[in-house]
Amino acid sequence: MSPKNAVDDRPRFTLRQLDIMLAIVREGSTAAAAERLFLSQSAVSAALKNLEATYGVALFDRIGRRLVLSRPGERLWEGGRGAVRARAGI
Repeated sequence: MSPKNAVDDRPRFTLRQLDIMLAIVREGSTAAAAERLFLSQSAVSAALKNLEATYGVALFDRIGRRLVLSRPGERLWEGGRGAVRARAGI
């Protein structure tokens, strides 16, 4: 599970989880994301499953073999995008 925010009880995500989510968004599958991140496909799938369990929603819609952000996934991604940009120095 993700750590809880010290200010309130909302779960938060790690930058590593955001990296994995970004790779899935860009690549459209856990297998391709895993290759991009030099991780196993099962590690990426487990990270996604953990994030979805933490938030209690499907973050991606499964369309055939592709993964596309769901509405809750889009909201989470919008919230986390600033952290990714800040880390990258953008």
